[in-house]
Amino acid sequence: MSQELQTAKKHRASIWLWVSFVLLVGVCLVTLFPLISKSRSAPVGRVALAQLKQIGMAHLMYSGDFDDRLAPCEGWSETLAIYIRNPDLLIDPTSEPRGKFGFAMNEALSGAYLTALSEKNFRPLHFSTNISGSSVRGGAEALRITSDGKTNVAFADGSARAIRVANLKQLDWSAPKEEGPIK
Repeated sequence: MSQELQTAKKHRASIWLWVSFVLLVGVCLVTLFPLISKSRSAPVGRVALAQLKQIGMAHLMYSGDFDDRLAPCEGWSETLAIYIRNPDLLIDPTSEPRGKFGFAMNEALSGAYLTALSEKNFRPLHFSTNISGSSVRGGAEALRITSDGKTNVAFADGSARAIRVANLKQLDWSAPKEEGPIK
């Protein structure tokens, strides 16, 4: 064979090798993309939960300064602003479009005494909402459910959890019976 023919065969072989390599990388990326996107959404959900916990803790600090009374629903985010250093904490990072929605307060707990709340770990205080604006208030109807069938809730005991839709019935959204602070 001539020198030119051998060079042409080598060139063709290297092109096919390069094309097969690019196809292999493409297939790997297409296969791994869903896994990569899920792994990025999980930390955002944890950030939203941490933000809710901080809002709940700010609310408990407020109640400590005001005779164990929770903040009123109207203007709750402005009322708690002294306890929340970063106003971006009130924006839910899991909302779509990002930053449009935030968190809401359970309006049944407006101005309630903490001592009047039985089972504080089942009493939602703040939650992710599908209503835009600041100082949003409401009840279970205002919950925002994520694509994985969960919603983030901060409770009156200071904890925060991602709750599955099936478990929402266990939560107590009602107003407590009114009792004053324990003397």
